[in-house]
Amino acid sequence: MSLIQITLSHGDKGVVIVLNGWTFCAHGHECCGVCKLDTRLHNDGIAQNVKAPGPDHRQGLSVAGRFAAHRSGQRGVAFHCKEHSTQDCAKCFNWNKLVKANAKKRNSGKVENRDRLLQLLRALGVDFAEFKKLVTPALEKKLTMALDYAQKLVLFSDGIPLLPTMLPLWTAEDNSREFDPDKGDMTVQDILLSIRFLGDPVDIEQLRETVLAIAKHYTSGADTFILQDANKEAAIGMRVLGVYKLNGAMPLITVVFKDVAGPAIPVLKGLMQSGAKERTVEEIACTPDHQLLIRRLLFRNSARLSPEYSPAQHRAEKDFTLSFIVPLSSLHKSHLGMIAHNAGCVVCGKLQTNRCSACLSERYCGAECQNEHWQEHKTVCRSVRDGKWMAFRFSDADIMMDGSRRYTHIAEPNMSPMNQKRQAQRARSGEPPENIHGDKVFLINLLDGGVTGTRIEIHDRTASIRSHIHKEDNGEHIHELLPESDDWYHMYRWAKRTGDWELSICLDRKPSENPLW
Repeated sequence: MSLIQITLSHGDKGVVIVLNGWTFCAHGHECCGVCKLDTRLHNDGIAQNVKAPGPDHRQGLSVAGRFAAHRSGQRGVAFHCKEHSTQDCAKCFNWNKLVKANAKKRNSGKVENRDRLLQLLRALGVDFAEFKKLVTPALEKKLTMALDYAQKLVLFSDGIPLLPTMLPLWTAEDNSREFDPDKGDMTVQDILLSIRFLGDPVDIEQLRETVLAIAKHYTSGADTFILQDANKEAAIGMRVLGVYKLNGAMPLITVVFKDVAGPAIPVLKGLMQSGAKERTVEEIACTPDHQLLIRRLLFRNSARLSPEYSPAQHRAEKDFTLSFIVPLSSLHKSHLGMIAHNAGCVVCGKLQTNRCSACLSERYCGAECQNEHWQEHKTVCRSVRDGKWMAFRFSDADIMMDGSRRYTHIAEPNMSPMNQKRQAQRARSGEPPENIHGDKVFLINLLDGGVTGTRIEIHDRTASIRSHIHKEDNGEHIHELLPESDDWYHMYRWAKRTGDWELSICLDRKPSENPLW
């Protein structure tokens, strides 16, 4: 099929671009559900009588955001790469190299578009201004951290690689248990209902409706689903293989899945019908963003299965991927703190950084970025350096009404059971928390302790410190920390560890922006 034939056969939506001899839709995709265009066969030089790519055909390439248009001749338009402003750039548009890289990439499910990554992080409730400067690999790492925290990976990480057949099956007795997704107690019909994320209420509701539909059909006897958006830009086909009991309480659902671009959805559905119960594939509405989140999670979990796990699969599923789903819950504030930790160079976003030696409050990858940022940073740098600092003693103990002290330990959701036990033992023994900051400045969150003017709760971003500042330990100095208004709830301040049980806190210099943790 010629370039002209491709354009004419798809009308106004079929306007195409040509880059180094290959053809893409106007959005920059080989396979586009919006344009209803698939140029893979044309680009591969396959015979015209092949009507559509088969299920084993390669994943479509996308050059979206990597090209721009320019005038060519009096009325013509041509396209060039953005990086070098070169038409038919052999470096940016080396198709053999990109096809091979794309084949490897699809096995990991990574998202490599910066804007999309930021959008997905916001949908998960992870929205930090400094992330806008992070490079793409760093953003992808933050996304996978968020997904792993959401599924409480630490609770079963010791058992990876997982071999489901060595786990007990989820039984009818387990079905009778009361459903509580944050505790991991649920019936089989609620297994998939537990995929929950923080973020915009609309996003949460849409994702919950998607998972609710899967749960409803699964408990009614269906085992095969196809998740797709309204425009059919992409889809995930999924078949549930079994349900097992992980760590005695958490259901683990093994699945086999395949993700495809829009034009291949009918082919995928046909393949799945051959092995589905009653030849029925349940269609579930799922937005493109939610598909990306579920897809990334499935690929991540696929790598966590033991190579020995080889359940029976239908003949049509030879190109499908084994994976599993576990209950997901909302992200905790301590999760947000861990994800936000080390947001990279404040100028370029690179993760290999050192702090400003004067104030220790900003990160830079090198002298060049630090010099570039100095005009903007110097006011904050000098204010933190020259601010009013005061030392305060803190304690892990609560002071009771009779004046006695009781050491308490607050369980952190991002800790493994073993680390939870160690932390509890440390708290009971009265040992100070580990100093992970050294002599560097860091942010702490101060919260109203509920007893006016006598107790302030404090924690740092990673929850390495989660303690109290008591009036009994600091006298009237505690009032230096309190804002003039009586209706405060919490605030952020710069601090430095100056002893096992002592913090030096900057009283009159606030951070430029309040974090979310």
